[in-house]
Amino acid sequence: MKAKKITKLGGPVFVATIAYSLIFTVWSIYIKAIVKSDANVGLVNSLFTLISFASFFFMVPIVEKSDKYKLTLAMTLLSAVGFLGYIFINKLAIFLVFGSIMVIIRSLRISSTGLLIKSNSERSELSKSEGLIYTLYNVSFVAGPLIGGYLLSDFGMKYVFIGASLSMLISFFM
Repeated sequence: MKAKKITKLGGPVFVATIAYSLIFTVWSIYIKAIVKSDANVGLVNSLFTLISFASFFFMVPIVEKSDKYKLTLAMTLLSAVGFLGYIFINKLAIFLVFGSIMVIIRSLRISSTGLLIKSNSERSELSKSEGLIYTLYNVSFVAGPLIGGYLLSDFGMKYVFIGASLSMLISFFM
């Protein structure tokens, strides 16, 4: 019974991970357009990494007390809207605040999705369930940059963000 739930969860996870991998493909280029310096790109990425790391610890009580399914859906929808928001940001301060919020949203989504996988798996099947999901993650991280690179080279950066937003919306409705 629970194996079917994991299989159904795999589709939205795959599509959402494509969205994230689209963003990861152009992330450094996008940041450089705002900060104008290679060194500052690394600094901004380090800041976001620290925020991500901290948010995994500080957001655990929120994730534990919430309905994981609803939290995952909410974070998916917020990500879809947020990805579109990046198109309009060109000021550093706004980017840093917005990017920090998006990092926290991503942390909440990852945590709630991981707990969904665990709660929808039989104890004896947990490793198989995680194996399926992580395989889908890996495939997504191969397909996403291919799609993102195509969108970037043929249409421009804003279309990568639009594609990521559409992927998240598809994931939301799956």
